[in-house]
Amino acid sequence: AEVSEGGAALLIGGYALSVDAASLVASGWARWARSDRGAVRDAVPTIDIVTTERRDAEGGAGWHWMPGSVWRTVRESAQRGPVAILVPRAGYVRGAACARCDAWALCVECESMLEVPARGVPPRCIDQGHPQPDWHCPECHGSALKHVRQGASLVAEQLARMLGEIPLTVSTAAAGVSPDFEVAGGVVLATPGALPAVRGGYLHMVITSAGVPAGTGLGGELQALRWWLSAAALCRSRREGGAVSVVGELPPSVARALSTWSPAAAAEVAFSERSSLGLPPHRRYVTVTGAPDVVARALAAAGVEDGNGGVTTVARPEGAGVLLPRSRAQDVVDALRATQQQLSRDRSELRIRVDGPLELPT
Repeated sequence: AEVSEGGAALLIGGYALSVDAASLVASGWARWARSDRGAVRDAVPTIDIVTTERRDAEGGAGWHWMPGSVWRTVRESAQRGPVAILVPRAGYVRGAACARCDAWALCVECESMLEVPARGVPPRCIDQGHPQPDWHCPECHGSALKHVRQGASLVAEQLARMLGEIPLTVSTAAAGVSPDFEVAGGVVLATPGALPAVRGGYLHMVITSAGVPAGTGLGGELQALRWWLSAAALCRSRREGGAVSVVGELPPSVARALSTWSPAAAAEVAFSERSSLGLPPHRRYVTVTGAPDVVARALAAAGVEDGNGGVTTVARPEGAGVLLPRSRAQDVVDALRATQQQLSRDRSELRIRVDGPLELPT
């Protein structure tokens, strides 16, 4: 898109822009440099969201990690050009359940989820690595595990059998990341950050288990959108037959932005929603960490009081989080830093972080 005749002091670009970029536009500090919608449509691949209704219509095959209709397209496309299959998780099995009653398999010591590191290896918990060689379900006493969240290593085993004579390249941190333009054909299985570019672009791409990963917090939807659009950008244009099949459970806003290739609109919606709730970047977020008396002294010195002047405090371990109107943020941060310097001379520790991850109470 054309920016201006005189250029720009700052240009922010990407396949999916952040909510912070949208806030710069909302404040009048920046403006969108949008391409013509027709030009965008011609330049990007066709995005096909495989809906729940379509999977139901296929019966059991529709609920395989690779629905039958998508698999037929993969095999046909692989005869004519390179195909990519993206999986969101590395490893072998990153989540298991009881094969008898479907209850999640949890560690008997810390109750974190179980994983299977490799074929023939006993399960262990994800958080602490506690081995669980004799695991039994506390609900039904079953001992067999069902692989729920399959990792790239297990999917690669299945694909090798499914593809037959079609070459398979695995590009992950564990298997080794393939360099760009080294693969010429066949199927490439990769995690999002390890997908190599191919000359001319992929003819077809399948994004499996697409969704918003748990634990990403505020901004998780835009992060997921960035992953999938950055991968889809490695496909051929729709004029050249390029297409992407998206299999998973996506929030409506993410599905809409993917299918229409409109990430800027998604960022605008996210900023509007956060503004209505008073969340960053509509307001600034400052965390203050230290002993309770030290934190109280610092907040008092900065004139921070919950509910006063648009300020909201959020309880945090070993301190407090403070949501501030942007107009007040710099003065408060300056006052906190001055107190920090005073406390340092008294050998008291106070840690300050501006615009870090927002942690809301559950």
